[in-house]
Amino acid sequence: MAQNDLERCYFPIDVQRFGTWTKLVRVTAWIIRYKNNLLAGHRSREKELGLLTVQEVEHAEKKLMSVAQKQAYDGNFKKKQHPLYKLDPWLDCEGEVLRIGGRLAKIQDDHKMKHAIILPRNHAITTLYIRDVHEQLMHAGVEQTLAQTREEVWVIHGRQEVKKVVGRCFRCKFWTARACKQKMGELPEFR
Repeated sequence: MAQNDLERCYFPIDVQRFGTWTKLVRVTAWIIRYKNNLLAGHRSREKELGLLTVQEVEHAEKKLMSVAQKQAYDGNFKKKQHPLYKLDPWLDCEGEVLRIGGRLAKIQDDHKMKHAIILPRNHAITTLYIRDVHEQLMHAGVEQTLAQTREEVWVIHGRQEVKKVVGRCFRCKFWTARACKQKMGELPEFR
């Protein structure tokens, strides 16, 4: 990898250290706020104090998804050989995230659903996001979890990723485990 690619993909937070999506998003939001407060003195702006706002949390979520995309894909997604070519992706300049294109552009419905954010497969951020949705749905199955994730994001090979997360869920394993069957003992000699 070239030096520019490493700088483009660098992210100061080790995503592997976090167990939940909520914790990762909140820590990222606090770090972004801290950085903005450091720069506020130079830019003659007021420092943000108090609790995190909804806008800061949403910005942190988009930043994390943007980082996952930059680490997984290069910028040449308009070539026919690129794995995202069939999704007709476009770059949302507001959040710097890739979104899927499609024929739903003229529908007056929710922007998140008709142009979902693309998340790569086999990425820690994607796994944490799917696990969070799975737990919010009270440990629902693969189909419900996949349907809920597709309301906001489009996971590449989504069904496989959701199956992997649901299959690793300890609580789901505990509640769906089969009861042990005891092996029958040997018959006594008089029978």
